Amino acid sequence: MVRSGKACAFGVFGVLVAAQAGRLAGQPALSDSPPGPDAPPPAVQSAPAPEGKTVGDLTKAVITRRNARGEKPKEYHDTVREPQTLKRLASFFPGLGQGKTSPVAGPKPDLARIEFFQAGGKAFTVRVDGQLDVWSEGRGNWALAPEFRDVFVGLLGDHPGVEYPGEPFARGEPLKPTKASIIRYTRSGEKSVTEVNAPPALSRLAAYFPGAGQGRQSPVAAGWESALKIEFARPGRDPVTVSCNDRLSSWSDGNGTWHLRPGLADVLKGIDAAKR
Repeated sequence: MVRSGKACAFGVFGVLVAAQAGRLAGQPALSDSPPGPDAPPPAVQSAPAPEGKTVGDLTKAVITRRNARGEKPKEYHDTVREPQTLKRLASFFPGLGQGKTSPVAGPKPDLARIEFFQAGGKAFTVRVDGQLDVWSEGRGNWALAPEFRDVFVGLLGDHPGVEYPGEPFARGEPLKPTKASIIRYTRSGEKSVTEVNAPPALSRLAAYFPGAGQGRQSPVAAGWESALKIEFARPGRDPVTVSCNDRLSSWSDGNGTWHLRPGLADVLKGIDAAKR
């Protein structure tokens, strides 16, 4: 049986109208079911920047990160209690708990859940998408600032099997150097070298590069120009040199690129201050 082109066109139009009406009818509840093992991260575009007051009087935040790989997905929990860190984390969600509805309804954020708890026991929950650039509390999606990724990932524990978007975290034993040389380059090409010999400073510095010098291969090879190099001297072994990009968000020892946890800039400032 052959249908007329007019009838066929009307049928397609009817399906599109029904789909659009269903989308605008209301926001569906966020699902607790993890995506399939091969599902790509959701691509949410054009979410508006949120406006409003930041939730205050917080006592803690519980971050739940789900590993959706494998037959039995697991949840990992990390708790944030330090006041300044809580304030910084909450600052990425202005308008939270104020009943605002976003005009954009995209795929449901399902990478992680963050529960903020106030002193009186009241809780606010947000969900974050797979690219760490969109969040929702169930009434549409809002954009996340680019800085959120480093703050969020830096707060999480090193859970085996948990994957993060972008460059992976390196895993392995930290170096135990006897000395470190911090080599910086200015935009004009000038070079400066700072020597580090104090054991506490050496340990803090080396902790940012787990597995360095152990031949581990990162699956990501990013192209960026080194703005900082650190050469770690080891007793009875060849030195290990790591390079960092200018934003101090990535590092490499020549075997691919790894994500650099937030905080290295403060460690470097402390080392410079001690040298003055």
